[in-house]
Amino acid sequence: MAKKETSDVILNKIIGYWNSLGKPFAKAKPNSDRTIVAKKILSKLYRRHRGKIFDAMDRGHKHMSSNLFIYRPPQNISIREFLRTTAQDRRYNKVLDTLGITSWFRIFLIKTDAEIYNKYYIITKDKYPDITEAIKNIVSESQGHDRYTPYDNKNLIITSQLVNILCNENDIYPRTVIATIKRILSDMELYSTRMLISERFWNVTIPKELVRYGDFKSIREIKKIEM
Repeated sequence: MAKKETSDVILNKIIGYWNSLGKPFAKAKPNSDRTIVAKKILSKLYRRHRGKIFDAMDRGHKHMSSNLFIYRPPQNISIREFLRTTAQDRRYNKVLDTLGITSWFRIFLIKTDAEIYNKYYIITKDKYPDITEAIKNIVSESQGHDRYTPYDNKNLIITSQLVNILCNENDIYPRTVIATIKRILSDMELYSTRMLISERFWNVTIPKELVRYGDFKSIREIKKIEM
């Protein structure tokens, strides 16, 4: 006797729950190709996991909403991609390929929070959140957007740590360095957050601007950061 197909009522309830969670989960549009594929996958998963599907979605949303979670695609995550990644997904997002991700659903179903933090998070403690936020606002203003990958967020946290080091080494206030960074970035159209943690940025570009603006008389007065 053939197994009874999971009813549309149950599948629609699961889809509705997914849609209720919000970003970074993309809303599943009724009768779209992706939603139809997702329903086929869900039908098989429900017979085996039932209520655990909702738990996996909750855990997935909690972790994937974090700025320090290692994977964030350019767009929000579709339910089809969450349930099962494809070869095309892995070509488009190299992090998926590097981590060997074939199903986020399965990860959030079986792995503990500790395992997820250890493997899928970029752990960098933000010791100076006010400075980090100020730098992020400057970058957002100069770049015209506030879309950051986990790697960007890590670089911004490191930047705030470098601000603090430079201040301690040269007995200046964080606001002076933050204002200096703002002037530098306002004249730049394209740059990556990786530039903000480069040795040249801290030991050449910033010292030159500090001298140009009159905060120091000469570059020789400024102690360089060991990087």
